[in-house]
Amino acid sequence: MRDMPSYPTWIKRSRIRLFWMLSVAIVLAAVVAGVVWRPGFALAILAVPCIYIAVVISVTSWWLSPQGDDIQAKVHQQIVERVGDGENYLDIGCGSGELLIKLAKTWSGKFVGLDYWPGEWGQFAQTQAERNAKLEHVQRVAFVHGSASRLPFSNGEFDRVVSCLAFHEVKDADDKTVSIAEAIRVVADGGRFAFVDLFDDPKIYGSRERVLAAIRDAGGRIEEQTVLSSVFPLRWPMNTPKVLRYAVIISGTKRAS
Repeated sequence: MRDMPSYPTWIKRSRIRLFWMLSVAIVLAAVVAGVVWRPGFALAILAVPCIYIAVVISVTSWWLSPQGDDIQAKVHQQIVERVGDGENYLDIGCGSGELLIKLAKTWSGKFVGLDYWPGEWGQFAQTQAERNAKLEHVQRVAFVHGSASRLPFSNGEFDRVVSCLAFHEVKDADDKTVSIAEAIRVVADGGRFAFVDLFDDPKIYGSRERVLAAIRDAGGRIEEQTVLSSVFPLRWPMNTPKVLRYAVIISGTKRAS
């Protein structure tokens, strides 16, 4: 049987397992307590929040996958179409390489994927990304370890820069707009960028205007800002605040210096 590339969804498998295990453990503890002391069965109510979270993230992972609505691939396609053909591409927060490989199979040029492997996203190890590229028979692709808040690249090194749901995950910068400004820094004059993130989440960015200001201050010219749910419908729980309700596509070009 031929080896197949592996593209996990954005939901950590470890988190899904954790909440289901907690749910089961609490229910079992309640049963044991109830056998000894009947009111102990009431402890099972403590499992309700864990069960709810487990259901939400499990269903979310399903809708993201090809077996569900394939939302993850659809979001990636939006980015691929917006940046177009170029010479040098950078994918910030490339994970398993799914978006970068899709870019390489669609456009010509050279492609670099950066991520802070393994950390808490161990399922997206660099070796897995490299293996996926090999199995997809994609050439001109390289993967680099680094932080989005301090990109190890020169100013204007890439004429196409993309990122998908990565900026809000950067742990070494409290202000998530720092990584956005870094992304614009490495875009060449006249080059294109396309980002998808939870830009409307007030707990992460304060306001979308802060994000737009960071892009403009770094030299970006914004051509589009589109709420993801207006591009294609999001079913429950994809349309909730904890998942993709606040997701926005922002794309544009880099102004000449």
